[in-house]
Amino acid sequence: MSASDILRMFDEVGFESVRLLTSVLWQSSVLLGGVAILSWMLRRRGASARRALWVSGVLAVPVLPLLVYLGTLAGAPQAPLEIMPAYWPPQVSTVAAGEEGPESPLALQTVSTAQVREAGHRSYYPWALAFGVYLAGAGCFLFFIVRARMCIRRLIRNGIPTTDPRVQEAFRGAARGLGLRGHCRVLESDEAGAPVVVGVGIGGTAEKTLLLAKKALLRKIGEPNPEAEVAELEREILQKVNNLGIGPAGYGGRVTALAVHVEVFPSHIASMPVAVNLQCHSARHKEAIL
Repeated sequence: MSASDILRMFDEVGFESVRLLTSVLWQSSVLLGGVAILSWMLRRRGASARRALWVSGVLAVPVLPLLVYLGTLAGAPQAPLEIMPAYWPPQVSTVAAGEEGPESPLALQTVSTAQVREAGHRSYYPWALAFGVYLAGAGCFLFFIVRARMCIRRLIRNGIPTTDPRVQEAFRGAARGLGLRGHCRVLESDEAGAPVVVGVGIGGTAEKTLLLAKKALLRKIGEPNPEAEVAELEREILQKVNNLGIGPAGYGGRVTALAVHVEVFPSHIASMPVAVNLQCHSARHKEAIL
């Protein structure tokens, strides 16, 4: 089997693969569009119901061709949709140099050896090239998924269960807010920083502001500032931080920060120093009376 035969075979396989992927694409767009509408309708329910809905929709995408095939066997009505051209296999025709000329009606063109090599170039097989690009992209996508899963497994394996009841209660509250009904296990690891606790100091001098930001981290998680205006500022910052989508350990999610604590102090009207201090969720601190 020559290289041209191999390329021609891959070109045909590539065309059928692209045709199948295009069919699955428009079918899955209808399916996932319906899932998105149902998810929006269930937005007031827990996240577990929406997650189950999305998982079911995504898992149904690969079996769409099988469902269409079974529907065809069952005699279900179908509307053909022509979205791709018909496949024409690449062909190279050569004639001898002595047959060219008007006296030979069958001789359309003389193809030299150099022209035959050019016709066998990879650009002459566009569907094979598209299939190769798709395989490369799918391989990269699977590589990143496997690498992320291995990183998460390493974090879980090296993690130490936390014993701080305040941290456990904070994570239970976050789990309830996300609608998670299963068991929530909290692990400590020096390899993962987020979710964090944000301490903000406002006012005073530059040195005083830094001290306020550190002091804000010593407040118990879940205790807002006694001043209503400052407490509202804490809630606003916390919402904006979690909307960044960074998530635990930077893997994405809606819980980037467990709490935002703000401490304020009077300052001169001409200056307004601000300091920000970040603390890992494993906030270990003790109190002592001197």
